[in-house]
Amino acid sequence: MFKFRPLIFITLFVLSAAIVVAVPGNSYGHPSPARSLAEDAQTATATNVVYVGSNNQMEGQNSILGYRRNGDGSLTPLPGSPFLTRGTGTANPDQKLSPDDIDKEIIVSPDHRLLFAVNSGSNTITVFNINSDGTLTHVPGSPFLSGGFQPVSLALQGNTLYVANKNQDPGQGPNDTHPNYTCFRVTKFGHLSPIPDSTINEKFGSSPAQVLTSPDGHLLFAVDFGVNVFDPHAFGHLESALHLFRIESNGRLEESPSTPQVPPANPPIALGLLAHPTENILYVGFVAAGQVGVYTYDQMGQLTFNKAVPNSGKLVCWFTINNAATFFYTSDNGDNSISTYDLRNDPKTPVEVQRLALKDDNPSNPTPSSPFELALDPTSSFLYVVGERHTTDPTLTGGNVLHILQVGSDGLLTEAPFSPILLPIPVESHPHGVVVL
Repeated sequence: MFKFRPLIFITLFVLSAAIVVAVPGNSYGHPSPARSLAEDAQTATATNVVYVGSNNQMEGQNSILGYRRNGDGSLTPLPGSPFLTRGTGTANPDQKLSPDDIDKEIIVSPDHRLLFAVNSGSNTITVFNINSDGTLTHVPGSPFLSGGFQPVSLALQGNTLYVANKNQDPGQGPNDTHPNYTCFRVTKFGHLSPIPDSTINEKFGSSPAQVLTSPDGHLLFAVDFGVNVFDPHAFGHLESALHLFRIESNGRLEESPSTPQVPPANPPIALGLLAHPTENILYVGFVAAGQVGVYTYDQMGQLTFNKAVPNSGKLVCWFTINNAATFFYTSDNGDNSISTYDLRNDPKTPVEVQRLALKDDNPSNPTPSSPFELALDPTSSFLYVVGERHTTDPTLTGGNVLHILQVGSDGLLTEAPFSPILLPIPVESHPHGVVVL
C-alpha cells in the first residue's frame, strides 16, 4: 500500500510487478487435484477464521496472526497464535515508498487446506497446513526459496504457484538480481518445486507489486509499481506497467503482445488489481490520479483500457468484491477511508456510493494509520481491513490494527463498535495481508 506522506505523496507512487508460481493439478484450477498433509489427516476444513500477516522484520519472527471469527464479526485469538513462518518480513524503518506497496502477501488454496505466505526480508515462502480448528502447522521443508529477492505477492492456479519478487527491500539493499515473476509446482504435500525456465525477469526498478489470476484460470495479471527505492533520481520519473500473461499448460507464462501497458492516468501510477468474477473486466487503482481504471480483456490475452471513474478518497490502492459481484470496495490509503462502488447498473461503469472514514484505535491520542489489504468473509457480511501505522514517532504505539466493518443489505459499510483491534506486533512492523475463511 501507499503510505500517506503529505509533502510528497503525489510524486512517490510505485507500481509493483507480480510473480507467479505453478501447482500440479487440483480442484483449484485446470491441472489435477493434489492432496495436502492436512487433507490426509482430516476431512473437515477450517471455517470462521481470519489470518493476518505480521510482516515482522525481526530475524525469523515473521508470523501469521490467527483469529476465530465470531457471529458478530468480532475476533478471538486462536490457540498458538501467532504462528511463526520461520522467516523475516521487510524492514522499512524510514517508510520509503514502494517496499510496502504490495498485495496478496498471504493466500489460501480454494479447498482451504494450505496457506501460503511471503517472507519478504528472507526471500522465502512459507507453506502451512490449515488444521480443522484453524491452527497452522508447517509442511515439510517450509519455508522455501522464492526464486528472487523480496517476494511480495502470490497467486495460485491449479497446482502452480506464481510469485512476484519485488527486490526493493531496504533491509537487504541493492543487488544485481532482477525483479521477477516466477513459478513453482506445488506437490501433494505442499512442497514447492521451481518450474525450470519459468522466471520472467523485469528491468531494475520495475517494482512488481501484485499477481492475480483470471477467474477462468487461463490468464495472469500483474502490475509493476515502477519506483526504484535505491535510486533517488527515479522518483521524478514514476511510471507503472500492467502485464497480462497467458498461462501455458505446463504452468509457465507467456506475455500478451498487448502488454506491458502504461496506465492512462496522470501521473501514470497504478496499484491494486481486481478481476470481475463473471465478466472479462479488470479494475485497477490509478493511485495518484484518484481514479479506478476499468479494462476489458479477451481469452487471447488482449487487454483494452475502457474508462476511468472517480474516487473521492486519496490514494486508492486495493480492492475486494462481494459474492454477488454487485459491490466492490477499495482502500483509500491517503485519508484512512474505504470506498464502496455499486456495479448493479453496469459493471463497466462502477459508481462510488460511499466513502467511510475509518476509526482510530486510540481517539484521545491517535497514531496515523492507513488502510492496506482488505477481505470479505464468505457471506460478504463483514469486511476486514489491515491498518498500518505511517509514522516514525516512537512515542506513538498504535496504528497497526485490523478494522472490522459490517456490510449492510444495501452494500454500505459501518465500522463495528469493537473495531479496530490492535495487532500484537512490534510497532516497527508493517502488517500485510488478510484472508478470511
